Amino acid sequence: YCNSLKLPLRFTFVRNPLYAQTNYIYSIYCARDMLRDEDILLMHGDLVFEAGVLDDMLAFEKSCMKVSSTQPVPEKDFKAVVRRGRVEKVGVEFFDDAVEAQALYKLNKEDWNLWLDEICRFCERGETGCYAENAFNRISGDCAIYPFDVQDRLCAEIDTPEDLKTVSARLHEIENRRVYMCFSTDMVHSGHISIIKKAAKLGRLTVGVLSDEAVASYKRYPLLPFEERKSLFENISGVENVVEQKTISSADVLNTLRPDYVVHGDDWREGFQKPVREEVISILNQYGGQLVEFPYAADEKYKELEKRSREQLAMPDFRRGRLRKLLNMKGCVNALEAHSGITGLIAEKTTVLQNGKTYQFDAMWVSSLCDSTAKGKPDIELVDMTSRFRTIDDIMEVTTKPIIFDGDTGELRRTVLLAAEKLTAGVKDDILVMNRCDETIAKEHHLCRGSVYFIPGMGVDFSRFPSAAPEERAAARAAYSLPEDAVCLVCAAEFSKRKNQTLLLQTLARLPENYYLLLPGDGVLLEECKARAGELGVAPRCRFPGRLSDVRGALAAADICVSASRSEGLPFAVMEAMHMELPCVLTRVKGHADLLEGSGAGFLVPFGDAAAFAGAVQTLGRDAALRKTMGAAAAASVEPYALDRVLPEVLPYFTKH
Repeated sequence: YCNSLKLPLRFTFVRNPLYAQTNYIYSIYCARDMLRDEDILLMHGDLVFEAGVLDDMLAFEKSCMKVSSTQPVPEKDFKAVVRRGRVEKVGVEFFDDAVEAQALYKLNKEDWNLWLDEICRFCERGETGCYAENAFNRISGDCAIYPFDVQDRLCAEIDTPEDLKTVSARLHEIENRRVYMCFSTDMVHSGHISIIKKAAKLGRLTVGVLSDEAVASYKRYPLLPFEERKSLFENISGVENVVEQKTISSADVLNTLRPDYVVHGDDWREGFQKPVREEVISILNQYGGQLVEFPYAADEKYKELEKRSREQLAMPDFRRGRLRKLLNMKGCVNALEAHSGITGLIAEKTTVLQNGKTYQFDAMWVSSLCDSTAKGKPDIELVDMTSRFRTIDDIMEVTTKPIIFDGDTGELRRTVLLAAEKLTAGVKDDILVMNRCDETIAKEHHLCRGSVYFIPGMGVDFSRFPSAAPEERAAARAAYSLPEDAVCLVCAAEFSKRKNQTLLLQTLARLPENYYLLLPGDGVLLEECKARAGELGVAPRCRFPGRLSDVRGALAAADICVSASRSEGLPFAVMEAMHMELPCVLTRVKGHADLLEGSGAGFLVPFGDAAAFAGAVQTLGRDAALRKTMGAAAAASVEPYALDRVLPEVLPYFTKH
């Protein structure tokens, strides 16, 4: 019969040859060699108990015996005498200081060995017709067994047909209990599975999954949409039903389902969820429901999972996607101004619970006005974009919510230049432009009286920039003292705010130690960039060779061409690098976009985003085959900008009039 149950247990059967003449004390004696020096779960064979009783008893640290403080003390069955918090006597004859008890024990081996030794002494003296508890009563002062109070939970023995009828009715009631849990997570781990298994043992489990709107209202927009999270829980063993919970308050669901148990972790007793817990308890008290709280899983591996999730959520693509979803869902989002890491945290963490709903900020707004004010300067472009992007870096380090960046720095320079173009529009016959952005502006603002012509630049003499042979590349890398495994980035440019080399230094600080940055060129910000490299701790991996009469050697030493410019016309230096088969990582600004979009020659990243820049660089740095493929595409894509092809196309415009 035992084997037919197919339980996940290994049975060992011990024969009691004196079964008819002895009590179970002698059966234990017969099995003594197999039971010594073990933690023991000891029970009578006619006991029926619900799963939660066993789980909780096994989790009890000390040796214990099942008792019930709410059940009446029986006349003829076992009772436990409890004094000073310990079980002193067990038997049918005790009544003073006694509570109802059953022969269900969890015994640590130290206490069990004491009891087993006394059982052996009893049996070897021929005292085999009594209970094993008689032996315990002799040594209860040394054997520390504590009462484990199950109160009204099922744990009963079946001695008669009446017992069977009563217990069967209780089992039917247990099997039809309604249990409710609510989840907002989209990252289910073993801790969640464990608590679901415990909840399923209490009855028929319904899981409530918070709607996307409810989740977004108090933490972040979920990585997985509601339908996918719902499907996730529907496929977990033990979950009978899954419903949508549309607010952080469970009131509507509880009043509809009226569950016997609500299960939750114990991490909501304090903090902003405390009022939600109090509401749940109030509703359950109205009809006799019960709140069951299990210890919150604080395992380090769960913290690591959360950390990885936050790192992913902090990426710009996720922030932008989250903002799009929030706009589609809500139509109007709440943003709080942020100008530093601490103000970013305020926008990230502030949560208000009111009338069963949770309110928080959806995003952060970074404006030139507040950024300038925080630095003690007026909002007239005295705080340049490089400084403002440092502010963005500080905020992104500690937050995950979308950041709305107000790129307005006073618009002084752009407004003046555009005004000058408009003033001279009447005396300009035609305009030649080298990128699509300038073409759009010229056409929209009617900056000439004739036509706007798009030309492929002014032509580059690519004969000076053939791809580097292996021996030339090796010599160039040796000249710049690059380690053999170095991934070298190159940006040949004047050191200026427009070229924005500071962002490249910030990018290098995010990259592994085998990444190096080669920065040929001169300019007013050269010394400032050298100082910034020291501040970031990347100076040993930077090379500042100064202005070069021939930049070819620097390009030959490099693996990837990079540029963080805030704007370009059509950059010669980038095209020269591309012709030497260097793949590119460039900011998505005019000029750059014209060269890379649709070319397969590299990656465009958001302007000012050091994290995205570093990610794109690492994608290339880790994959030599990809660098080779994109390098070949780069060389092919710049051929239309070669001097010998551009000159015949451009000259007619100058001879037209």
